[in-house]
This record gives sequence, structure tokens and C-alpha cells, in this order.
Amino acid sequence: MHKLFLILSCLLYFTAQSQINFEKGYFINSKNEKTECLIKNVDWENNPDKFKYKLDENSDVATVSLQEVKEISIGNYLKYIKATVGIDRSPERIGDLSKHRVAFLNEETLFLKVLLEGKASLFEYRDNNLKRFFYKTENNEIQQLIFKKYKRTSTLVGENNRFRQQIWSDLKCSSLSKSYVEDLKYDKRDFLNAFEKYNNCVAADYLVYDQKPKPIGDFFNLNIRPRVNYSSLTINRNEEPFFEVPFDNKLSYGIGAEFEFIFPFHKNKWAFVIEPTYQHFSNDIRQPSDIVFGGEILASVNYNTLELPLKARHYFYINDNQKIFINASYIFEFALDSSVDLLRNEGPDIFNSETSTIRALGFGIGYKYHDKYSAEIRYRTQENILSGALDYSADYTMISFILGYTLF
Repeated sequence: MHKLFLILSCLLYFTAQSQINFEKGYFINSKNEKTECLIKNVDWENNPDKFKYKLDENSDVATVSLQEVKEISIGNYLKYIKATVGIDRSPERIGDLSKHRVAFLNEETLFLKVLLEGKASLFEYRDNNLKRFFYKTENNEIQQLIFKKYKRTSTLVGENNRFRQQIWSDLKCSSLSKSYVEDLKYDKRDFLNAFEKYNNCVAADYLVYDQKPKPIGDFFNLNIRPRVNYSSLTINRNEEPFFEVPFDNKLSYGIGAEFEFIFPFHKNKWAFVIEPTYQHFSNDIRQPSDIVFGGEILASVNYNTLELPLKARHYFYINDNQKIFINASYIFEFALDSSVDLLRNEGPDIFNSETSTIRALGFGIGYKYHDKYSAEIRYRTQENILSGALDYSADYTMISFILGYTLF
């Protein structure tokens, strides 16, 4: 088993070293010098304070900080600009809310993500749970769209929705009625719709960098996953007379359906997975023993389970068509009409016990091709499937080789 972990670790290391993706873009430094280059696009969930780039495929990777640049862009779909703005960092957790309605703006220099660029432009700033939107018009420099929750009383929460007044005052247009503006939420989709309406209304050219959410199919996969399992089981008596009955390792089979939910950030590298799986394992053994009457122990196991792993998955891209992934699973395993029998050659059963519902951990590494075909090796930790038996335990462990086909 140690050799398996060594192999998995080596594969993960070399994969991590090769999965860096750089895309065509540019950055403008503080001297207004523009550099065309390849930028590492990690699809930042939070606004960056630095980024990595190289001049061409064969160049060394360099790191540039916020202090050194004023703008970065990748293609025509991702752009950040440096701006010195007033930002309100008031907490939004109920227990931490301020008693003051007014938003207190502190001047900071930040990278702002450009959502829409036109006669009226829209920007976003994210820092973990903090999310703020900014805007710019022909008559105003970049400023924050103000929204703040505060404590009106010890039990009531109020909202400062000044952003509606800002939009009503600075984006005057027949398409933005007062009732429309009053219904706006402090939300990216609402703001994008409002700023598109305004730029269309004034016949201004504009570019939307942050496109509308992708169809649900881009963030959800359904995979069929047959597998071959290499299983081992050892029955132990934990009271005197002590003995153990090790079954021979055996191949068994199973099939599962994997529901994969991909998070829409960090280049879709993270996913949450639920994989209900039916598995069957049966085996028997005849073992000489001078401990029990009759001199011989007969043992059999019939183990049918519905396994429900909850998995965190991370992808490492090799190229556009190939990627490697790793999993960490917390597994609920429910026994279905299963039993472990231990008998002696002459006389009654030593015991006959139904197996128990157990919990285990799983770790796997896999390969996916064209987002359609996959293969994975997974190790499941050793667990006792006879936790209900007082004097006995049955330690069960498994290595699985899993094939996958993505239906959609």
C-alpha cells in the first residue's frame, strides 16, 4: 500500500508541475509601456494583487505585482485595471454589523475587474466574502456603488441602498425608469443589465468582459462509472482465545453514477461530486485451527453495499483535451442484506452477524480525455464492517480501478 501512495504522490507532483496554462494577453506598466505576453490565467475568484507571465512559450516565468502595473488583459474576455478608489469594507455578517448607516470609504489602490466598458463602465472587486461594485461615467471618476447593511436596533437589520440613487442620478436614460432602478439588487447580473441598457440607450459602443453565466450543462456532469475492486478482509477475534481469519484478496465488481458539480471559478478546476455506487463482495475460506473445537474454521462473507461517497475534486490541465484529477472522499456505506459467518468444522456456528453501516475515507487519482472518457485508481481506508459484533471485527479495505463515461 505504501508503494501505491508513493506512485500517486509522484504522479501528482509531476502533473502539478506541468498543468500551468498561459494565455495571450498584455499588461501596461506604471510608465504606460505595453507588453504583449502570455499570462497565467487562474480565473481568479478574488481580485489579484499580482500575476505571472512569460514573453513566449520558451521564456522563464516572471511575477509582477500590483505596484508595477496599471492594467492587465487576457483576450477580450478578462481585464483588470489598477485604480485608487474609496472602498467600504464594512462586515456583512449579522453579528459583526455596524450601527452606522453611512458607508465609510477608505482610499485604497486595487485591481478592479472590468465587467463592462463603455460610456458608463462597471467594475467588480472581490476579497473572500467581500464583494463591491464600482462604476465610472464620462463625468465621474471610478467610485463605489454604495450598499451597506447595518443594525437599526439590537434585533432589526437595515440597508443603505444608495447605489440606486447613484444609478438614477448618473445614468439618466429613458430605458432606466425609476421603478426599474428601485427594483435593482446589489448583484452583478442586475448591474450588467442596467449598464447595458444605458449604453444601448445613448447609442454608445461597449464591451462586456464578464459574460452571462454559462448553461447549467457546463457546470454539471453525469458520469457512468463501472469498476473492478481488489478487496481484502480479515476477521479478528478480540477476546480470548485470540485468532484471525485472513481471506484471500479477491477481485469484485461494482457500478456507480457520478453527479459532478463544477465550481465556476479557478478555470473550473474544483468540483463537488456525489457518486452512489452498488458493490458486491463475497468470499469464503477454510482454515486449520487448534484453538476451536474441531480443528478447523470455516468462514464466509456476503457483502452487498450501497456506497455514497461525497468527494472534493481538483483538476490539473495537461492541454485542451486532457486533464488529471485527484479526489478526497468521505464515504457512507450502507449494507444491503449482507452477512459474515464464522463456523467450526463440528458443532454450531461461532457467530453469524449482519454487517454494519460504516464510514470510510477514499483517495484517488484519475485521467480524463476530451471531457468524455476517464479512468481512476482509488484507495479506500480500512474499516470494520462488523462494528455491531462485540468480540469480533472484520477489517475490510479496497483498491478500485474505475472507468467513466460522461453522458452530459
